[in-house]
Amino acid sequence: MLISVVIPVYNNAATLAELHRRARAALEPLGSLEIIFINDGSGDESAREIRRLAALDADVMGIELSRNFGQQAAVTAGLDVASGDWIVIMDADLQDRPEHIPGMLARAQDGYDMVYAIGRAEADPGWRRSAAEFFAATFRTLSRTRLPWRTGLFRVLNRRVLEAVRRFPERQRFVLGLLTWAGYRTLALELPRDRRGAGRSEFSPLKLIALASDALLSFSIVPLRLALLLGTACSAAGFAWGAFLVIKRLLVKTAPLGFSSVICAILLLGGIQLLILGLVGEYIGRIYVEVQRRPLYLVQEIFGRAPRPVAGETTSESREAAALAGPSVS
Repeated sequence: MLISVVIPVYNNAATLAELHRRARAALEPLGSLEIIFINDGSGDESAREIRRLAALDADVMGIELSRNFGQQAAVTAGLDVASGDWIVIMDADLQDRPEHIPGMLARAQDGYDMVYAIGRAEADPGWRRSAAEFFAATFRTLSRTRLPWRTGLFRVLNRRVLEAVRRFPERQRFVLGLLTWAGYRTLALELPRDRRGAGRSEFSPLKLIALASDALLSFSIVPLRLALLLGTACSAAGFAWGAFLVIKRLLVKTAPLGFSSVICAILLLGGIQLLILGLVGEYIGRIYVEVQRRPLYLVQEIFGRAPRPVAGETTSESREAAALAGPSVS
């Protein structure tokens, strides 16, 4: 059995050595191993540390992206070259414990296609936990994809799920949503999480909002339907108000309400129109990005363990890009 561990890296140089040591110690007794580090344009010494680990361990593969493409693209780059029978996805900050992976694999082999961890680190700020709960609730309300509560990337999945996810062509992607949308038999395990091994999260509030908006707009058209309902309600209210003023004028012979009410109505309706136009523009912008068909990521270099083709596998476009975009250095 070959186990692939996919680890996106962004400014995690301080934790990589310990993560590698703990992952190898936990998984080596279970079978063959490949550890795939994807350096997503880190500004620290992450690239050098991955090279050092690749020189010491023949089972380490390093993928150097040409710039920072974001966590979702980095995870996709790792999945595109993973050749294991089972694939593990985890962050590089040591909040998720590699020692939990054997137990997750054991449960997955009971007949599940994917096993994912749920739980929040107590060290996470209260606002971050509250925002995550709010996002999950909103996502479940607006989308038909039932996103699990209190979960992140940490999971184990088999090749059937991997091949399904590789078929998704979209450029603006939310990997957690795609894995959930794929379905198959899944199991959630409540697992404790630790404090970050070093540094702080690179996801600022603005980046979290951007990720949340990408996720919601990629998996739901409910906002467009809400905009339609809002426009219909405003039109109906305007028609009713106009009819009321006409009837009042005819029956009571008084003048309509004054200038202030007209200005308020104009500002309200103008704001609603701009809001709806902005929402429609977000969806059109996503269509524009998709039809451009630019690569999701570009690889500067692949070093260490070379990607292994799997017999009978349909090679995806992005996997071909990963193999051809940069030289492989041993």
